[in-house]
Amino acid sequence: MRSWILDWERRGRSTHKGVSMKRLEGQVLLLMVLSAFVVVVFINHVTKKDPVAVQRELSLRELKQLIKEQIHAEERYLSPEKQSQSKPKIQNDNVLREESKEKRKKTFTSLEKTESSHEITSIRSDASKKRYIVHLCDSTRACAGWGDRQRGVVAAYLLAIVTNRVFVLNMTSPCPVRNFLKPHKYHWEIPDSELAGKSAITVGGVRATDYHKVARFQDFNKIYNYDVIYLRSNSDLLNIIKSNPLYKKKIPDWANTYRHRAFKNGWEKLMTPTNHMTKRLNALLKGVDLLKQGDLVCAHVRIGKNAQLTNDSPNRNSIESVDALWDFLSPYVKNATRMFIATDSMEVRALARKRFGKKTLDSGGTIIHIDRQRKSGSACDGFETAILEQLILTKCHVLVVSASNFSIRGAFLRGTNDKLFMFRNATITPFNMGT
Repeated sequence: MRSWILDWERRGRSTHKGVSMKRLEGQVLLLMVLSAFVVVVFINHVTKKDPVAVQRELSLRELKQLIKEQIHAEERYLSPEKQSQSKPKIQNDNVLREESKEKRKKTFTSLEKTESSHEITSIRSDASKKRYIVHLCDSTRACAGWGDRQRGVVAAYLLAIVTNRVFVLNMTSPCPVRNFLKPHKYHWEIPDSELAGKSAITVGGVRATDYHKVARFQDFNKIYNYDVIYLRSNSDLLNIIKSNPLYKKKIPDWANTYRHRAFKNGWEKLMTPTNHMTKRLNALLKGVDLLKQGDLVCAHVRIGKNAQLTNDSPNRNSIESVDALWDFLSPYVKNATRMFIATDSMEVRALARKRFGKKTLDSGGTIIHIDRQRKSGSACDGFETAILEQLILTKCHVLVVSASNFSIRGAFLRGTNDKLFMFRNATITPFNMGT
């Protein structure tokens, strides 16, 4: 019997090799054999029958058959067929776990991709949602003179800041301003393609004021709910924008000051002369000691309608009144190296040379009104002259301005009230820009 059991165990091990329950099977079988043996001994003890008699009643064959039936029952439970049926279940569980793991991994990866996609979309969306204020000055409509344009540019820049828009400068009349001035601390140039396909509206114009109330009292973006606002403006909106309660906390430090200082700060953030203009300026000021007070004396004489500007506005000053200006300047010019006159009249230039001789600094540039005569063949030269002459005014130790934005903006950029005067109606009086 022992050999049979061992033989059965060997078969069990070979049959169920690799099955985790083989130890349990052996223990169960051994327990069954021992139980049978105990039964035989018990019966023998109770009946007082000899082992042979007991074996007759419970023969080894029957015991073997009983054990065999138990074995078969266990084998049926752990038979290859059952194992083949149970293994798929185990495999399925493993597969399910692996599939679940893979699914979670894919889901996580998908979420990562989705989040990454959202980030990219968000960036692109932000880029696509960028809105713009374009200060527009082209040949299709009037833009006004240089000083008027300057105040409109700085105002548009501030408006772009408080409305969270990108500021763009598009000034191509009478030729691109980029020929003479380039971006300084703020890059105001973008490719045309960036604005393509966006909703747009054109607002304002020379002397137009319909948008002033919006800038002062309302939400500019709400009223002009467009991607691109083309702003044609020569208005000084600085104080208007600063008075709007919606924008008070958005006013940058550079603008949160007096009007003339805010203009200077804003302009210098936007503009600096090109290399070409810097060379021209340095050539004209050669020999002038800019660190020596009084070495450069300047005046702007705005006449208005004259032989050079036949379609200009009515006179600001008369030719006859210029003598009073020469008399005023003479004491300053006496101690200066050079004297410069910016003017819209060739006659005034000639009178200055006649009065002050070799000390007279003459740009020699073309005199035009850059807006009223923008279609003339020399319009671009005249534009360059206007910018160059204003640059000189910003360097002067003594400066007399006319009632003109051209020289008043030059005084703002000069940045001081020291030896600053106004020439009007044949009189010269101190001019104060503000504290």
